Amino acid sequence: MKNIFKNFKKMNYYFLTLFLLLNTNFSFAEIKLGNDKSRAVSEYVMIEVFDSHGIETERHKDITGDPHLVFKTKTVADNIAIFFDGCGTVGCEEVTLYADFGIRSKATLELLNDWNHIGNRFRSTAFKSGPATDPDGNVGISMHLSMHSNSDIENLKFLTALFLVEVEMFYSQIK
Repeated sequence: MKNIFKNFKKMNYYFLTLFLLLNTNFSFAEIKLGNDKSRAVSEYVMIEVFDSHGIETERHKDITGDPHLVFKTKTVADNIAIFFDGCGTVGCEEVTLYADFGIRSKATLELLNDWNHIGNRFRSTAFKSGPATDPDGNVGISMHLSMHSNSDIENLKFLTALFLVEVEMFYSQIK
């Protein structure tokens, strides 16, 4: 079975290489993320979204210069941050909502796996930092928002509200 996947992976690389060699119109240099109004959201729209929930954020830049927001408003999580990736002149194509709850002994691997099970229908993903055998890793949840635009503000308000509800729900299981 292992060889089947290995061969499948090789075939995919061959097809990708063939595509790139034969398609003279394709150029990685032409890929400019965050410049398409239909799939990029600005940090200012996300600030407005969280303002609508009564949450004050603080603006930062990460090491690559992409925006990064941190909650100033206190929640049940130790920290909540919003990370942006694939940024350009219009905004960013990927937004990650991240809640850190610190070290929690009740956050067992079983609890994390149950949270992440598809049958639970949570939009967020639970995780523990560090090795699985380390009981002292920080736990948290994150949610990815992709391909939204500045005009999707009502959808963004709904999804961020859902994340905030899941932050409360997750906290109730690990406190």
